[in-house]
Formats: sequence, C-alpha cells, structure tokens
Amino acid sequence: MVNNQAMNGSASDSLSLLAIWRTLRKRRLLILGVAVTVFSSVAIYTFTSTPIYESETLILVDNKVAVPVAATVEAQGATQSTLETEVQILKSRSLVESAVRKLEPPYNRTPPDVVAGSMAIGQIGEAGVLRVAYRDIDPARARAVLKALGETYVSYSLSSKRSKATNAIEFIEEKLPLAKRDLNKSAEAVREFRKRNDIPDPDSYSANVSGQQQGLERQIQDLQIVMAQTRTQYNELRRQVGEDPDTAVATTILSQDSSYGKYVTEYKDTELKYTLERARGFTDEAPAIKQLIEKRERLKRLMEAQAASILGKERAASLSARGETVTVLSPEIVPSDGEQTKAPYRQSLKLNLAQQLLSTKLSMLTQDTQLAGLRKAEAEMTARFKTIPQLQQQYTELQRIFVQNSGTLDKLLAKQEELRIAAAQETSPWRVLEPPFLPTVPVAPKVNQNLLYGFVASIFLGLGAAFIPDLLDERIKGVDEAKEVTGLPLLGAIPKVENLSEAINAGNGENMVVDDRLVARQYARSPFKESLRSLALSLRYLGSNNSVKTLLVTSSIPAEGKSVITYTLGLVLAEFGRRVLVVDADMRKPNLHRLQEIANTRGLSTAIATDTPWQELIQPGSHPNLSLLTSGPIPPNPVALLDSERMSELIEEWRQSYDYVLIDSPPVIGLPDAQSITSRVDRVVLVVAVERSTRSILARATELLRGCQCSLAGVVVNMLNDGNDGYYYQYYSSYYGEPNENTTQSGTRRAREMFSGLFGGRPNRRS
Repeated sequence: MVNNQAMNGSASDSLSLLAIWRTLRKRRLLILGVAVTVFSSVAIYTFTSTPIYESETLILVDNKVAVPVAATVEAQGATQSTLETEVQILKSRSLVESAVRKLEPPYNRTPPDVVAGSMAIGQIGEAGVLRVAYRDIDPARARAVLKALGETYVSYSLSSKRSKATNAIEFIEEKLPLAKRDLNKSAEAVREFRKRNDIPDPDSYSANVSGQQQGLERQIQDLQIVMAQTRTQYNELRRQVGEDPDTAVATTILSQDSSYGKYVTEYKDTELKYTLERARGFTDEAPAIKQLIEKRERLKRLMEAQAASILGKERAASLSARGETVTVLSPEIVPSDGEQTKAPYRQSLKLNLAQQLLSTKLSMLTQDTQLAGLRKAEAEMTARFKTIPQLQQQYTELQRIFVQNSGTLDKLLAKQEELRIAAAQETSPWRVLEPPFLPTVPVAPKVNQNLLYGFVASIFLGLGAAFIPDLLDERIKGVDEAKEVTGLPLLGAIPKVENLSEAINAGNGENMVVDDRLVARQYARSPFKESLRSLALSLRYLGSNNSVKTLLVTSSIPAEGKSVITYTLGLVLAEFGRRVLVVDADMRKPNLHRLQEIANTRGLSTAIATDTPWQELIQPGSHPNLSLLTSGPIPPNPVALLDSERMSELIEEWRQSYDYVLIDSPPVIGLPDAQSITSRVDRVVLVVAVERSTRSILARATELLRGCQCSLAGVVVNMLNDGNDGYYYQYYSSYYGEPNENTTQSGTRRAREMFSGLFGGRPNRRS
C-alpha cells in the first residue's frame, strides 16, 4: 500500500511537471518576448544613466571622557537614541544652508534641498562616530560639499552653549520646587491625619486600644463578682430586717425624697464619668479623675446624711402614731430595769440594719452604674478597634507617598550634584576624523550588477507571464483540473477535431449541424477513434454482469460536445457488436436528427405524449446495430414529459431490448430536464469541454447532480489539444501511420472482437 501511494505521488508530481512544461512550451514566444523586453530595458537604463560619484567623511560625535563620579551620565551619552537625535539635527535645513553658504562659486548655487536629498548620515556600529556621505554627478562638488558640511558640524558643536549635563541641570532645577512642594503636602497630610484622629501612630494606637479593651473586660468581670457579693449581702440584710413596717415605710419615704433622688442621680452620673475616664486610660492622679472622686465622696456623704435625717424623723412620727413613747436617753439617766434598757437597743439595732440595707442598696445602684459605664466604654473601644484597619490603610498610604516624595527629592538633589560635576568636566567637542576624498569611480550605475539582476528578473518575469493568463482565466484547462473540480473518475479524454464542432446559425447559434460524411471522415481519424474506443471500454468497469445499460450523457453548459460524443459513442458500441439505442432527450434544442440528417417529425415526445409504440418511432443509424430516437416535436413543457411515468416505462422497455441505451439530455445549469431523468438511469456521464466550462459552473453542475441522488459514472473531458493533455493522442499517428480504409476496417474488426471478449457473449447484429 505504501508503494502504491508512493507511485501515485510520483505520478502526480510528473503530471504537474508535464503540465508546467506544456504551459511553458505553449507560451514560449510570450516568455521570450517578456524576457527580452525586461533585459533590454535594464541594459538601456544602465548604459544611458549618468554616472554618480560618492564621497564620505567621518565625524566623532561622542568625544567625552568618563569620570567615575558622573559615570551614569557618560554612559547615557553614547546611547543609540542620542546619536539618532544628533543625526536628525545634522540633517536640519539650517545647518545645510550654513554649509552651502560656505561653498565657493559656482557650488554655492546648489539648492539646500538638493544637498539634503543627496546626503546620507549614519552611525558606525556602536561607536560615537557618524559617517556622512554625499552623492553627485560632479566628484569635485561632492568633496567640496562634504568639506563644508564637516566644518559646519564642528562649528555647531563649538557654538553649543549648553551641554547635555547643563540641560539636565536646568530640568532638575525646574523639578526641585515641585518635588519640595509635593513633599511638604505629603508631610502636612500625615500631620493632619494624626491631629484629626488624635493618634501618633495607628500601630501603637491599635495596641493601646487592644490593651484597654482587655482591661475593660477584666474590670467588668471583677465588678460582676463584687455585684454578686453585694447582692448576697443585700439579701441577708433584708432577711435580718424582716418585714418591719417602720423600716418599709422609711425606705419608701426615703426613695420618694426629691433631695435624696437628686443626690442619687448626680452620684450615678459622677460614677459613670469616672468609669469612662478610667477606661480611656486616665489614672486617679489625673486632675479630672481627682475632681470626680471628690464629688463622688461628697455626694455619698450627702446621701447618708439625708437618709439619716429622713429615717429619724419618720420613725418618731410612726411611733407617735401608734401611741408609743419616744424617750431620749441621756448619759445621766440610765434605766435600771432590764426590759427598759432592751427596747432602745433593739430600736437602735433595727435602725442600724436599715441604714446598712440602704447603704447596700446604694452600693448596688452604684455598681450597676459602673457596669453600664464599663459596657459603654467597652462598646466605644470595640467601635474604635473596628476603625483601626481603615486608619492603618490611610496612614500607610500617606506614609508611602511621603517616603516616595522624600526619595524623589533626595534623588533629584543627588543627580543635580553629579550633573554639576559632569558639566564642569566637559572636554573637547566634535571633530572630523577623516576628511572627504575625491571619488574617481562612480557608485552608480553598477553595470555588472544591473545586467545580472536584469537577466534574472527577465527570466522570472518571463516565466511568470506564461502563467498569468491561466491564473486570470477560470475556464477548465485540462483533465486534472476537471477531475479536481468534479471529484469524479476519468472515463475518457477526447481530442479536439478540426471542423467537427463548427457551429452554424441555427436557433440561438448553439445548435450544431454536422455533415454525416464529415462526421464519418473525422470519426475515422485515429486519435478521435481511439479515444472513443477507450471510452467504450471504460464502460466495462461501471458495473458487473452487464448491469449498466442505460446511460445519461449531459454537460454543465451548452456547446461542450455532449451530443456528438453520445452519437459517436453509440456508433463505436455498435461497431463492437452491441445493440445500441441513442435517444435525443433534449426537447429544447435537439441535435441528433441534424447529425444524421433525418426527420424529426416524430420522436420521444410523441412516444410519451401519445399511444404510438416507440418501436414505430425508431430510425436506423449509420450502422446496423445502431438505432436512433429523435426528440420529436418540441413540447411546451419538456420537464413534464421527462418526469412522467411513461418515461420510466420507456427506459425499462429499452433496457430489455438493447445492450446499451444512450440518452442525450440538455445541460444541467439553468434547466431541470436532466435532473428529472438522472434517477431513472443506471449511470450519469458528465461531459466537460476544455476552454468552455468554468470551474464555478462545473462545480455547481456536479453539486446539482449529486443532489439528485443519482449514480455519477465519471467525467469525459472533450476538445483536448496539445496544450491541455491532448498530447496523449499525438503518438497514434506516428506509431500506426496515417490510417487508410483497409487498416481502419481491420482495426474496427479487431476492436469488435476485443470488446466482445471483454464484455462476454457474442456480438449481436440487428437485422
């Protein structure tokens, strides 16, 4: 299989080379004409052009001594971009005009634009040396112009008031105030941030807030423990005091006293402020904290005094209301009776317990206030802690800008100092390294080079001109192109025969009238005859056991020779001893009756549209085994007749009566006639005429035929000549000689015997 592929590849390559060779041979005169014209033009231009001379001079541009302090500046002085800038400066009109003014008469009358257009400046490698070249038809003027240009460039370097370092210093001095302003703005932004948020540093502020938050949590825990102890003590005192009505009344009256309530409210507010200030980090030594502590102690004494005053008065009023006697004991009068001494003691004890109960309750109120203050302070610390990331981000960005501006200012100051040192160390300016010379040999035109290039260009342009017509022409040029476009196998390649396809003005000029004697005479020519025999033998491989009997022959467009091929193919098959029926199904522009010069009053249309048996409509051909069925009268709607059931019945009857049925149909493009028959026949043969059908039309015709779900047998390429694969048949005449009548008859007899042996059976002759 690999060998077969290799052989196929070799065959394709040889065919491509042969096609190229045929194209070159066919258009050899065009190739020769183009080549001679191009080479002659180049030669004439070369020998008639005016000689041009070129002179050059070298100018040292980068002539600075590097100093370690200003190494960076000197390294930048030798860059490619700097020399490109200098090149553009040297090409400027002002310098060129200055150089022209230095020329002596008559050279000083040269226009500056001409000098600039004839001048070329370029850098030599990586060095700081510029090559200045000038071309002119006068060698002396070329040297004089270059000399003036060199002097002008040196003068330009000497008259330059400022070096690169000086320009850089001025640039930095312009940027320094802006850099200082940006630095001051960034520093002011940092200060404003600290002042607005009252923090020196977000990181330390974060640690401080975190510590305060943890301290508040511990204080809350400790206070909750103390509150639990106070509540226990309060419950115990209430149990000891019991449900004494006097104590309850005194407690109620005390709670309703406005002075006492005012003291309690102020005490709670003072305690809350104290707790918040302590949460903010102030110690007891702070003045504000000391004032709060003193106020708290003063309010506490006022509350105790008010409570004692209220409890004493109300108790006396309560005892008097119940009829008891209140005796005020003095140190001098001490009752002797034990019972008399116990009553005041119990009364004093209850009063003491009541005062302790009130004091404990006051402590509970104070502790509740402290707890609320601590929780409020804790909430404030939590809120502050949440704002710390944003503050840190803002502070970091401000610091980054500050550091960046500070670094920029430092770099500018340092670079300013370096550039000042570099400016002080500037040395020699530009100078001419090599003066211009007087050229003696012209640089243009280069005779040998131009002639060589002209010869090569003439060869390539001549060869290219040979293929331009094929590239611009979309028509089918040969067998390979037809096979490539259709994707079908090749059944036969028919050479072009002179006068066989000669058209006359019949109908629209597309119908062909061919004399029967002319057809017979052209048919007897060996290349045409052998190609039709080869096509007939190819039918053997279309099916097995003679299963392919009905063939539809069509083309993509008119005038591709399908009618002639159909008729002559039927004649060849008849000579091979097969019974053949040729049917003209082209009911629009029939040709079969013209080829045989027979009547067309009745035919296929008659057999379909009437009850006339088709056997009565058959006409004999030029061979006993050949039968012809013309198209008959042209109907108004040929497609309706061809697509009828009667057409299918006729094809089936013909299949039973003949060995081969060849049906000539109209072209595929633009007419649906052929598509209505394709599904009723065994195979469809597509005829393609070179130099007639185009690639797009042929592709469309193939697409239409494949869309009909028909069996495409292959393609027959018609009208080949020596320029498009027709050379296959040009060797027949040289090998067999010019055929005469006897050799033609004997060749026909031998072909008939070979055809019968290939297809099996014995030749049949129609009586």
